[in-house]
Amino acid sequence: MSYQPPNNEPWQSPPPPNTFYPQQPPYQEAGFPPSPPQWQQPPYQQPPMNQYQQWQVQAQFTKSYTTPAIITLVLYIFLWIPGLIANIIYLLEANKTKKITGTNPDGYGCLIAMLVLVVVPPALFVIFAMFLLFVGAIGASH
Repeated sequence: MSYQPPNNEPWQSPPPPNTFYPQQPPYQEAGFPPSPPQWQQPPYQQPPMNQYQQWQVQAQFTKSYTTPAIITLVLYIFLWIPGLIANIIYLLEANKTKKITGTNPDGYGCLIAMLVLVVVPPALFVIFAMFLLFVGAIGASH
């Protein structure tokens, strides 16, 4: 069976079958009490932040570690141990910021490069000196 429009009207698509309004189940027909509404738990919402907490979050997103990297470089030039301590502290802070934001903050690469360039040469020197002492001790025992 197909839909036939009247002769003097343009052709229109047939009306859709009644699939949007299926027949009611027997327990919802007349004579039965209506079913209770389904309970839906509202979505969890975080409590609003106060102004200080908003400033903290904004500061974490916009924090730059370029100035601390320059301060660390100056400390390395004049005082090696305090420079190393400052570098480690600033690098730990930068890692926290990186974890919160998901991106490397400004100056993060400088802090890592300084740590590598300032710690690796003395560490290699100490390893080389210990190797020479070990070889000298073996040579002196024979």
